[in-house]
Amino acid sequence: VSCMLLFLTAMTLAISTTHIGILWVAIEGTTLASAPLIYYRQNKRSLEAAWKYLLICSVGIAIALLGVFFVAASTRNTGSDLFLSSLISHAKNLDVNSLRIGFIFVLIGFGTKMGLAPMHNWLPDAHSEAPSPISALLSGTLLNCALLGILRFYQICVAAGLSAFAERLLLIFGLISLFISAVFISYQKDFKRMLAYSSIEHMGIIALAVGIGADFAAMLHVVGHSLTK
Repeated sequence: VSCMLLFLTAMTLAISTTHIGILWVAIEGTTLASAPLIYYRQNKRSLEAAWKYLLICSVGIAIALLGVFFVAASTRNTGSDLFLSSLISHAKNLDVNSLRIGFIFVLIGFGTKMGLAPMHNWLPDAHSEAPSPISALLSGTLLNCALLGILRFYQICVAAGLSAFAERLLLIFGLISLFISAVFISYQKDFKRMLAYSSIEHMGIIALAVGIGADFAAMLHVVGHSLTK
């Protein structure tokens, strides 16, 4: 129960904060709080799934932290702090090279937590071994928290005039996710693993929609995917 409450609290903090440093802390908190929930059945397969989830997502979150550092470094001599509104208002004065590198790291790091391929390896095991209510939260809510983290930095890139660069990367990762999920989903015998690959596919569709500039369609798909899961 305590892990569930911490998990819900961390996700609530992730979607409510506009400070990119606190956002990173909240998403890391979701990893630590949800790993014991995946190990709920306490058998060999759930232990393997929990450790895979913890290790892969922790590496991804560490990469995202580098991205936060680079975005913070891009604010030198601009008078900006790390709140989203301040970063957007000072976006034209940010160091473009640091911002580009930061977005790449954030996309790979939070993309790992979002389930984008090829950083998706943890997701089928974790979602299939967790109890169904936890699987529903992982698919319908947690992936969206990581997506929101990416979109926060995407907003900064758009304000800084790097929308084409950011959209191109999202388009690439979205297409890779669609291809890999389409290949693997047809071979699944376990229903929950099939749903896990379905989540990878839907995250790819959402990234693809943002990549082509269809932001409203992406948000509509987020709601539809969450309600379905």
